[in-house]
Order: sequence, then structure tokens, then C-alpha cells
Amino acid sequence: MKKITVVHIEAGRHLYGGALQVAYLLGALKNNVNVNNIVICPLGSEVAEHFSKHNGCKIIPIKMKGDLDIGLTWKVKRILAQEKADILHIHSRRGADIYGGLAAKMLNIPSILTRRVDNPESRWWCKIKYRLFNQTVAISDGIRQVLLNQGLSPNQVKTVRSVVDTEHYQPIQNSAWFTDTFNVQAEHFVIGIVAQLIERKGHLVLFNALKELLKSYPQIKVLVLGRGPQAQHLKNKVAELDLQQAVYFSGFRADLEQVLPNLDVLVHPAYMEGLGVSLLQACACETPVIASAVGGIPEAIKDKVNGLLVPAGDVQALQSAIETLICNPNLRLQLAKQAREKMLNEFSIQAMANQYLNLYQKLDA
Repeated sequence: MKKITVVHIEAGRHLYGGALQVAYLLGALKNNVNVNNIVICPLGSEVAEHFSKHNGCKIIPIKMKGDLDIGLTWKVKRILAQEKADILHIHSRRGADIYGGLAAKMLNIPSILTRRVDNPESRWWCKIKYRLFNQTVAISDGIRQVLLNQGLSPNQVKTVRSVVDTEHYQPIQNSAWFTDTFNVQAEHFVIGIVAQLIERKGHLVLFNALKELLKSYPQIKVLVLGRGPQAQHLKNKVAELDLQQAVYFSGFRADLEQVLPNLDVLVHPAYMEGLGVSLLQACACETPVIASAVGGIPEAIKDKVNGLLVPAGDVQALQSAIETLICNPNLRLQLAKQAREKMLNEFSIQAMANQYLNLYQKLDA
């Protein structure tokens, strides 16, 4: 069997979300004799360093300037030709999708776009954009349905779900480290929200629910983990709601495998979500989850089976769900155990890698 050379484009600079999924894929294919992986990524980025050290593939760091970087087409085209690429696999937006797709078209090389978000695009734009790719891969059935609703045909889009490293994310608690690091006490009920600080992640829904909850449950503490453009806006809202004693902005953490097992609950009140990698990580750590029933989230979280689902933006429903878990420690334990079981059975790294490898072989046939 011929060895397939796959050139990947990952435009993210930091190792979380989609970039972490790429790392999982490359790691799983590292010793596969049937595929040769090469990665184009941003110059000087965290992902370039990580892929180079840990994923056993050639890294080509280049300057990537986003949606207006028209010159990216020619850079990618040159790399595809030099590396004698058989397939281009694009993992990002930010211009990488359009310009990468155009480069592959110019050289008549099959291309794959992995779509990780569920925000709709206009039908006329979809008709133009997705013609660039031989296959579009959605990371959840929810995202696939969005694309089908926008006019793509069923054979254009397949689902390959995001996954979690269940060996890295395990239910191992270190309460002494946790209390020292985050200045919380054993009697506190600690809620985490792990997400970019952007509007669609729904931080304000949690803060508004918290305002009422604290009247009955003053032991609640919330750790806001992540970074983003709305950081100051969210901090201002916390001050406006007089929640400073309960809400801590802890920034981006590279050690979530230590943080998550020590949380009492992870809350993810997003308005839109492709699947939600932090949810998968929390489930693998046996941390109970409350999340919005949007996008691909219900594929990972089954209501009252391995977590609780609430309507997006519904402050009262979120408040009630948090209260339910505060008052029912046995339910928290039950949901948490079943959450890890689901991750082990349905969201494994090797399963994702096998699906992509099959796709590469099909496109290269």
C-alpha cells in the first residue's frame, strides 16, 4: 500500500480546542506506516513547538495573518508542491480554510475541511466555499445538521467527533493542591467554567444565576478559567452584580487535568457549541457537568444520564440545575461515573484517528 502524504493546516496558536484535537490525531498516527503527516502552523506558536516535540511529524511554521492574508494561498501552494502532498487537511478557519482550499484546487490535490463550530453561514456563501473541499468533516452531528440545513448534500459532510485523552484526564483528586492554588476551602462548593471569554460561551447566564443562588448557598465559589476579548467586560459585570467574593478569574490553565477532578461541577452555559472539548475533559475526570442543550453537546451529555442539560440562556433553569446538584451528592456521583464510561466507550482518540485514516485512503484511491 502506498504511503499517503497528508499536509495539515492548523492556524491556532495555543494548544487547546481544535489544536488539541489535531495533536491527538497526529499522536495516534505517529507510528502508522501508511501515512506521512506534515503540519503548517503559525510561526512562533505554542502549537508549532508542541507538534515538533511530541507528534513525530515535520513542522512548517509560517506567518499566518487571518482572513485578509490572501498571500497564504501561494505559501500553501508552494508547500504542497514541495512536499508532494497527496491530501490537504485543513483544521482551522481564519483564512486557512478558503486560502488552503484554493491552493489545493490549483494543484488538483484532494482537500478535507474539519468544521468545529456550529454558527450558520449564508447559503450562497456555503455554495461557493464548500465546493473547494472534497470532503467536509463535522465534529458533531449537530454541526453536520447545520451544514445540511445550509444546502450541503449528505455525501459532502460526514461526522468524526472530537475526542478526549482518557489517560491524561482521569478522576485523580489533589484537594490540598487545589485549595492552595485557588484559595478555596473544603466546605466550598466549587463551580468551574472553562471557556474562551467570549459572548457565546454564556458566562453572564451563570453570573445571573449565581446572584440568586448565593442567597441560599453562600458556600458557592466559581472559577472562571480561560482568556478572551470579553475579560474586562465580564469582570465589570461581576462587580456590577456584587459577586467579587464568589467569582475568581483564574486565566488560562495548561493543567486542566489537575483542576477538573477537584471541581464539584463544571458549568457550560454556551449559546452555541460544536461539541465542547472542556465538557469531554470534565467527563473523563468524573466531574459532573451542567451544559446548554445546543449544537453537538447533547451527543456527549445525555440529560440525567451523565450530566444535566438546560436551555441556552435560561437563567432559572441553570439555577435550578446547580441547586439540584448541590443538594444531591449521590446524583453528582452517579452522573460523574457514567460520564467517564461514555468517554471511554464513545470518544476515544484511536477511533477518531481510524476514521480519518480511512478517509485519507478513500480520497487517495
